[in-house]
Amino acid sequence: MIQTHSLDPESEMALKKWELSVGKKEAERIRNEAIGAGKTAHVFLHSHLTGDITIPISSRYEPYVCALSQVLPNFGQPLLSEQLIVSFKYRYYGVIDQLCFYKGKLTLSDLKTSSKAKTSLDWIQDKVQQLAAYYQLLESLYEIEQAALIYLIGDATHDEFIFTPAQMELYKDNWLKRLDLFRQLKLLGFEKRA
Repeated sequence: MIQTHSLDPESEMALKKWELSVGKKEAERIRNEAIGAGKTAHVFLHSHLTGDITIPISSRYEPYVCALSQVLPNFGQPLLSEQLIVSFKYRYYGVIDQLCFYKGKLTLSDLKTSSKAKTSLDWIQDKVQQLAAYYQLLESLYEIEQAALIYLIGDATHDEFIFTPAQMELYKDNWLKRLDLFRQLKLLGFEKRA
């Protein structure tokens, strides 16, 4: 919710422009497809990591599961998987995907799905900030060696972005600024209604 209500004007305009270019119905269909693919991938990975029985996969999500199968060997036993975390200090919460060993390092990982490849950090800044928000809540409890955004692409490939703790420090600062902006906007909105 914080991410949605604190989008920078450029991102908000790009989102509106995209919706106009594809049409409202098509934009909704694409969003629903992405949500379905994301849920399927998360359930599959969680089941795999925790030893639960995996559910049957709809054929329309097979490319995403195929992409996930390419990175599954990199995952080790999770410390946390699909876990709610809360910050009373900063007053926000979220559900992390995994805190586990990835490529031999303790990693906070976030799994995403996309119909198109994500080849530039410029395209995923919003998601990096989400990862930074989770990182901030866990770094005092665990010695996290890296953070990872892993994109499963609709053509059955994947993209991954690995971040060092030093890189995450920069993104944490950006996240706190965004959190402050969200609170200011919320306060202004509340004052308008009064």
